[in-house]
Amino acid sequence: MNYIKMLQQENEQLKKRLKFAHNATMELYIYCASDKFKGSSGYGGPTYINKDDVFLRLEPIFKELNHG
Repeated sequence: MNYIKMLQQENEQLKKRLKFAHNATMELYIYCASDKFKGSSGYGGPTYINKDDVFLRLEPIFKELNHG
C-alpha cells in the first residue's frame, strides 16, 4: 500500500474517532443542560447531576481519544 493511501486511511480513522468523541460530548452536554437539572423541575426528585452518570458518559470519550 502506498504512503498516500495509508495516510488517507489514517485520516478517515481519526475523523471517525473525533466524530464519536464529539457526539458523545454533545450527549453529555444535552444531559447536563436538560430541564431535569434546572431547579424545580416538577419531577419530584433531586435536581443535581449524578457524578457517576457523568463519569460513565465521559469514560468512552476518553477511551476513544486515547486509543491508538
